[in-house]
Amino acid sequence: MGRHIQDFQQQTADAREGMGEVISQTEQAVLALTMSFRGITQDRQQMETAMSLLRRNASELTVSEGAWLSLPDYIRAYETQLKEVTDSMISSRPHRTKC
Repeated sequence: MGRHIQDFQQQTADAREGMGEVISQTEQAVLALTMSFRGITQDRQQMETAMSLLRRNASELTVSEGAWLSLPDYIRAYETQLKEVTDSMISSRPHRTKC
């Protein structure tokens, strides 16, 4: 009977070790997926920002709907957006007063 108990205890220990390995691999897989989705989300946000830039500034540059901007027009549109973002950041910054 003592031998059966030892076998059972060993099987239980082996099962716990195996479960620990499965849990560890699952956690690593979840982290890898999370990082992949973060990358996809950032790429999507950048693409949407670029497309909104092109759409918005295309109307300002009198480019027909669906037409591509020329490189100089794209650069001007990008510079316009950069200036607007910079101005927005500067104006929303809390003003410090000197003591």
